[in-house]
Amino acid sequence: MDFSLSAEQETLQKSVRAFAQKEVAPLAAEIDRLAKFPQETIQRMAKLDLFGMTVPPPFGGTGMGLTSLVVAVEEIAAACASTAMVFVPQVFVEQGILAFGTNEQRRKYLPRLAGGAMLAAESRTESAASSDFAALDCRATPKGDEYVLNGSKLFACNAGEADLYMVLARTSETPGAAGLSTLLIERATPGLEFGKTEDKLVLRGIPSREIIFEDCAIPRANLLGKEGMGVPQVIAMGGAGAPVASAICVGIARAAMEAAIKYAKERTAFDQTIGNFEAVQFMLGDMAMSIDAARLLIHRAATSAEKGHPNPTEMFTAKVFSGQMALKATSDALQIFGGYGYTKDYPLERYFRDARAFTIYPLTEEIYRTVLGRILLKLPLPWKDLPPMGPQGNPPPTPSKKPPTQAE
Repeated sequence: MDFSLSAEQETLQKSVRAFAQKEVAPLAAEIDRLAKFPQETIQRMAKLDLFGMTVPPPFGGTGMGLTSLVVAVEEIAAACASTAMVFVPQVFVEQGILAFGTNEQRRKYLPRLAGGAMLAAESRTESAASSDFAALDCRATPKGDEYVLNGSKLFACNAGEADLYMVLARTSETPGAAGLSTLLIERATPGLEFGKTEDKLVLRGIPSREIIFEDCAIPRANLLGKEGMGVPQVIAMGGAGAPVASAICVGIARAAMEAAIKYAKERTAFDQTIGNFEAVQFMLGDMAMSIDAARLLIHRAATSAEKGHPNPTEMFTAKVFSGQMALKATSDALQIFGGYGYTKDYPLERYFRDARAFTIYPLTEEIYRTVLGRILLKLPLPWKDLPPMGPQGNPPPTPSKKPPTQAE
């Protein structure tokens, strides 16, 4: 299998790298220090068509594919991980609508999401439940042609800044995960409010806020797919978001390695640069190998998805390995910097903090590893019968097809 980039992807990589180093990297420290949402940078990324790379042209995207997207995301993440994080919920929601939405939902939302005119957020976590989907209690009560939503969600990335929210809520009295459905909620919907913004250690430029729903009326037309399918949908969409989060890990690790190489060439000790010490060479060599291995795992997973055969094992393997790799690489890079690595004068402490997030986000590595173990043991998985494509098991429209004229 050939994982070399196409000529188009190499051009994309060079152009996004130039943009990221010129427009994104100079703002990264300030974004982190002030916990500042990079709104202007996101608008400039939208003009580069970076948000529609996995959306087919009939719905306003470029259709370049997931591999091209992860190539671009790595470059943005190498400049600023917070800025790159905006891609994770965006892709999550885009792919959810593309795979499970009606044609009406696709026509209504995908062009604006792909063009960057509409930012997305996705929310599952509640104060008493996170990965335990069965314990979620935010309730959407059916009432005529609407659902009336009451409850709250926590740690929603982009909350307060996003225009469209994909929310997992309980739509029936069916106990456990089977009673959960996915709803699309626009920011201007009455009854949707925002609570506390978390003061985080990591990824400080992307807000994580509480979302409060108080008699929030949502049209039934905003149900994604069918009632009771919320958890299988979230798992499938999480698979789509995993390569993007993994690419952010590679970007962070690469930036840390490049900074460590530069520092090792300049810093002297015992009448020589520290790059002459084997201990430093070993750490740099390990970084290079692990970064390359992670990138290859990501590209393998992305390639499978582009061929219409998304592989959970490949995606979850790439995510776990990339998260662990980024944490180790940034830790070793900080070690090379020594005491200076802990100071705000250098970006290493930010790289180290941001890398730590990806052993937890989007799901904890323990969950991914459990899933991998269950696959190896051939134990049943809750989404084992989930069709990998559209709402009826059909593939989303290809770029060569015209947009649908009638809602499903």
